[in-house]
Amino acid sequence: MAPNVEQLSANMLYTIVTILFALSLISERVSNLIKLAIPDTRNRNYSPLREKKRELQVQLITIASGLLVSFIAGADFFGLIKGQGLINIWEIEKISGRSAVGMLLSGFFISLGSKFWHDMLDIVLEFANLKKFRVQQAASQAESSELEALAAKVKVVEPRLKQIDAYAGYDFVGTTNKVNLKFDKGFKATGDQQSLLEQALGKDRYNIISTDHQTGTSK
Repeated sequence: MAPNVEQLSANMLYTIVTILFALSLISERVSNLIKLAIPDTRNRNYSPLREKKRELQVQLITIASGLLVSFIAGADFFGLIKGQGLINIWEIEKISGRSAVGMLLSGFFISLGSKFWHDMLDIVLEFANLKKFRVQQAASQAESSELEALAAKVKVVEPRLKQIDAYAGYDFVGTTNKVNLKFDKGFKATGDQQSLLEQALGKDRYNIISTDHQTGTSK
């Protein structure tokens, strides 16, 4: 079965957030090295004015690191949205004005920091798990309703089945969308009986099980 639009969107979002999270880790490492190399940004200042100046410098370094990592990695945000992945910046012909803007945008996103993207990754995973749970729950409810409908059909046709001496009962053990009709060993359904079962239960909705009526074991 082909994945639906919601599944594709969730997978794409997970991929984008994962890439930006990984690049933000690299960007933080780069910005930390730069800050350690600059005395004015290395330590906090007790002077409020100097501290604001230092914070501004740190912010500018963080943004610059994000832009640098984004361009080196070829993280064109528009390309990521289209599912194209990272681009090779050494292939100049692939870099258009739109790609440059996309990498610039990714750079600002990367500068938000790894904590931000880690939190976003948790949200995406939680959303994906919730969607998966809802799909499984819906499938389980549909399967349960289908079995209930099939069981109701069996109860309607069972009086006629009991007229067959070889009939020994039914169950749903080991099957999710069929009913097991139990008959004594050696039973062969006639054409009329097959027609009855197909009309009452539906074609391919039942199994004819050979069982030992005396011991109750199935074969």
